[in-house]
Amino acid sequence: MQLVWHQLLQEQHCHKNKSVCNSIDVHSFEKEELKALQRLILSNNKLGSSISMEIANAFSLKELNMSKNELKGSIPSTIWAMKNLNFLDLNNNKLTGSIGDDFFDTTSLSTLYLSQNKFAGSFPSKIFNSSLLTKLNISNNLFEGSIVLDSSFNSSLCK
Repeated sequence: MQLVWHQLLQEQHCHKNKSVCNSIDVHSFEKEELKALQRLILSNNKLGSSISMEIANAFSLKELNMSKNELKGSIPSTIWAMKNLNFLDLNNNKLTGSIGDDFFDTTSLSTLYLSQNKFAGSFPSKIFNSSLLTKLNISNNLFEGSIVLDSSFNSSLCK
């Protein structure tokens, strides 16, 4: 099952007089529908709330694209525990917080786009050791410090 909402979401789930949609009610999905969901594309919708922790109930989710919205807050830890998720695009939002080392222990991500947000702190070097990750964009954030690469560095990230 896949669900692609793009611009239609603004009309169907948001108040027509508002320029920003404040939330999507993940609870409005039937439990079985949510469990079977494999692709959820919500890009370009002016979503203005935080990412719901309930998104982790989409056990089969492989692709989550919430880019080009106005999402705020941090990435819920439940996203990093999603075992089937291999594509995550959160570019062009207003997300904040730091990215901890611990989330890379359970992730199966091959593509991670976090650019043009307000993430801060140091970016964990551990991600560069992932053999699964092939695409990474963390540009235009507030990360600081240096990244130390060791012999297990995945050089395919530099292509």
